[in-house]
Amino acid sequence: MRAPDRRLAARNNVVGALWMCATVLCFMAMAVAARQLSDTMSTAQIMVLRSFVGLFAALPLALAAGRIATRRPLLHLARNGVHFVGQFAWFYGIAMLTLIDMSALMATTPIWATLFAVGFLGERAGFRRWAVIALGFAGVLVILRPHAVPVEWAALVCIFGAAGYAGANVLSKELMRTDTPIQIVLWMLVIQLPIAALANWGQWTPVVWEDAGWIAIVGLTGVLAHLTMNQSIRLGDISVVVPVTYIQLPLLGLVGFVFYLEVPETMVLVGAGMVVAGAWWNLAAETRIARGR
Repeated sequence: MRAPDRRLAARNNVVGALWMCATVLCFMAMAVAARQLSDTMSTAQIMVLRSFVGLFAALPLALAAGRIATRRPLLHLARNGVHFVGQFAWFYGIAMLTLIDMSALMATTPIWATLFAVGFLGERAGFRRWAVIALGFAGVLVILRPHAVPVEWAALVCIFGAAGYAGANVLSKELMRTDTPIQIVLWMLVIQLPIAALANWGQWTPVVWEDAGWIAIVGLTGVLAHLTMNQSIRLGDISVVVPVTYIQLPLLGLVGFVFYLEVPETMVLVGAGMVVAGAWWNLAAETRIARGR
């Protein structure tokens, strides 16, 4: 790759990383709202409400853009199948684990995403990006300590869900060759609403007015998170922008401590520090390339 092209790609990676920072903030707000709702609702019911509210927010945007129909419905179905797995695992982890533990385990998403992006999209991942992935994986092992403590079922669900999220990211990148971010979000909500409703069959809990605000936050931040995430993936390489989500680790850990008195274990903090350091290294290197240094 010629130097000017490399600098342009690096600039796009930096801008994409900034969009991913906005995604992280949206997911943090959604995590807190989902934690509040999980006291009285099942994971599937929260997903039903998220998709229902999200449709009211996304449909006017799609109509205004004039982009609703798609030429690739089967690819949308495939993307939302794997994304549903990731989303369910995320909400389930929020209900069953501390916020920082859930976030740390879902932080395996960049590892899967880089593997999928290299294998299916042909992205180039040099030594630095693979080193970042290895550092992140080592950090997750420090957090899990599989030889020291029993691994919870919820932890395995989160890791499996991370692979689902990664697959959805790669398919989103492919879809954006023809579709816009708002189209991808709209089709996500349309497809996942009936899936979540079937998953929640016979488990519906009456919704009370006290939960209305939290439901609105889950639905609206869900739309915003995916719009900003799709924009990030459209601009940057998956192996660069997806690891930015590692910054959720310290931020959600702080939220869990302040609002829920969740005190993370020392090894969780050590592992979180490792994965955050890797993401920072990756972004700092891309910034230097973008500046021609």
